[in-house]
This record gives sequence, C-alpha cells and structure tokens, in this order.
Amino acid sequence: MALGLAVVLLGSAQTAAAEAAAGGWHGLGWDLPPLQQTSSVNGVDGGFRAKLVAAAGSGAPAKVSWPAAATAEVDLPAAAAAAKVPAGQAVAVARSRAGAAHAPGKVRISTLDQATTAKTGITGVLVKVEPVAGDTSGPVNVDVDYRSFGDAYGGDFGGRLHLVQYPACLLTTPDKPECHVGTPLASDNNTKTRHVSADAQQATSSMLVAAEAANRRSVGPRRGPVHRENRRRVRQSSVHRGSEVMSEKSYEFCKLYVRADSVDAVVGALSVGLGVEFVAKIATVARTLIEVLRNDDRLPLDQSGDDFVRWPVLVEVESPDGADQAEVVGLTSRLLEILWGTEYAAVASCDFEDELPYDGGIRRIR
Repeated sequence: MALGLAVVLLGSAQTAAAEAAAGGWHGLGWDLPPLQQTSSVNGVDGGFRAKLVAAAGSGAPAKVSWPAAATAEVDLPAAAAAAKVPAGQAVAVARSRAGAAHAPGKVRISTLDQATTAKTGITGVLVKVEPVAGDTSGPVNVDVDYRSFGDAYGGDFGGRLHLVQYPACLLTTPDKPECHVGTPLASDNNTKTRHVSADAQQATSSMLVAAEAANRRSVGPRRGPVHRENRRRVRQSSVHRGSEVMSEKSYEFCKLYVRADSVDAVVGALSVGLGVEFVAKIATVARTLIEVLRNDDRLPLDQSGDDFVRWPVLVEVESPDGADQAEVVGLTSRLLEILWGTEYAAVASCDFEDELPYDGGIRRIR
C-alpha cells in the first residue's frame, strides 16, 4: 500500500513537472487571456468598520401633534387687519381684505378635538366660528397653521390641505346627508410656512370650517350628480401601430362604492381583513393610501338599489406615482374580496376595473 502511494505521488510530481516544461495552461501550450489572468495585491488591515450614523433629521418619523380642543374670543376690527392667533390654538380669524368696511365685531373660535372631528367623517381639523357681538357679517379670513400635523399621513397630506365650509348641523345632526355637503373655499396653501387660509362667509349663526386634504387625483366628482352611464371613466389615449391599439391607464386612483350604512363598520372589516390599523379612517398599505368616507352623493339604502354610485360609503384607494401596477390591482382586488366576504356589496370605479374580479364587482349586481 505504502509503495503504491509513493508511486502515485511520484507520478503526479513528474506530470506536473512535464506540464510546467511544456508551458501554457496545464501544459496545453497556451496561456489565459489577459482579462482572465489573476494577480495578487498587497492587503491592508483596515480594522473594524466604523458604525454608520444616519444624518440628522433623515429617516426619523415626523412628530405629529393635532390641535387640542380650545376656545377663544377674537375681536374683528372695522377694517382688515393682521390675524392674531389665540393662545393654545392653531387657527386665526380676521376680517377679509377683500371685504368692505364693517363696524367692529367679535367672534368665538372653537377648535374641536380629534374625537369630535372623526365623528363627522372629516380627516383633518374642524373649527367652529360663532358670532358673539357687533358686526360679524361679510367674509372673514380663516387661517390654519398645520406645521404640527401636516405630516400626519402620507401622500403629501399637508400640501393637499384646503378649507371647506360646512353647515353647523354637521355637529348636531350628522346623520342628515345635507349636513355633509360642504362648500370648498378658494384656499391658499403656503407649503413653506405651512399655513392654509381662505375667506369664508360668516353667517348670523355659527359656521364650521374644516382643513381637510383634497385628493391629488379623482375619478369623477366628489360632489354633484353622478350618473350610472358615467361609470367607466377610462382616460384612454389610443395609439394605432399597424393593427395594434395601445391604451394608457392610470393606476393611481380608484373608488370603491360600498352598500353599507356605517363608515365605521367598513373600517372595521377592512382593518381585520388587511391586518392593519386605521387612524382617522385612513391606513397605508405598501405606500398606498386607503381612506373610508361617506359618499356625498349617497341615498338611503332602501332607495339606492343597484345604483351603486349612490351607495352610502366610499373607499378611496390612492397609490403613488410609478407604483407597481400588479401590486395596485392585487391590493384593490383584496379590498373588494374583503368587502364581499363581509356580505357588503361593493363596486369599483377606476381605469383598471376590467382587471379586477367580476369587472370590479359590476357583474355581481347585474
């Protein structure tokens, strides 16, 4: 055995020597190309790598602080003047510079807490302005400082804030549909100072002004009559290339009409189905914003029938620019399946509804 092993080793050594004498790679008579040749370099002991430290202010979630409930009385001088913010509030009221001269007056500003605001279905800040004494007629300028809550949600929430005037009955009788019909005000949103302001018509009684986020993209109007034949709002740009026709679709926004009485019940169903928490009826899943709200064009369930655009609850799905189309379709399909599984009728209205189960649900009700 030992003799055999010695012979094998000797033979291997002789073969290696012969290959070296023949030259080239393994004695084949040719060398590796320059790019495949290896060479050694001198290494340097670099020690342990220093721990990376994030730059100041990067990656840290913004601190959000919603305005607390507070009430203060503010004088309205006869002429327009700079607004003064009452202590402890983020809202200021002053005479509008666009209005005519008035006699002096006084109003009471009440910032409502988030619990009260959420009951109205509004995501944002709700302010009540009441006349106290003197002349409170004519337009008044309402200014909301959103520095403390502008980053409460994604999708450029602060940059989308605008002011909407609602009737006072929104607080007293929120079940009446007419109390949820707001009047959007011509708002000035200064994203540098993070203030949003607008002129509102002060009535002889109290009024409500909400700072809420507008959708960057919408499919159909949020207010006003909506007709069934307008359901398919596919913004198609057809380009003919020979016999091929290509259509461009937007995957950034979709509305789900839900046949349900309660917004909170729909929020609960989606929260359980998705395994996420909704804050003020809003959740974010894979960078997609999901908001549940009342349908401004709703009818009572016993009157809406299959006219889904009149169903009481809306689920708005907003995805960022450049989002993966398959993921958007998958998430929207999942939302529909959760609602259907909870025995809610639901129908989608968006550019890609034909890619959703049952054509977005329309084939389930027809």
